[in-house]
Amino acid sequence: MSWKVVYYTSPGGKNPVSKFIDSCTKRQQVKILRVLKHLEEYGFQIAIPHIKKLTKTPFWEIRILGRDNVRIVSM
Repeated sequence: MSWKVVYYTSPGGKNPVSKFIDSCTKRQQVKILRVLKHLEEYGFQIAIPHIKKLTKTPFWEIRILGRDNVRIVSM
């Protein structure tokens, strides 16, 4: 089973996730895109060190840890 990562787009056509990723350093961008690619290829189970379900919400937190910590909330 493969997954598809879709960035949120506002009713006005703005894409804040893409804008955020573009504002990150190249090193952070590589890490973020690697985790998103792994999510698409293998789903949530393989990405457990990088994702965490937020208690009592439908949201997940994607965590890019290390010297360049990044957190993205997803649904």
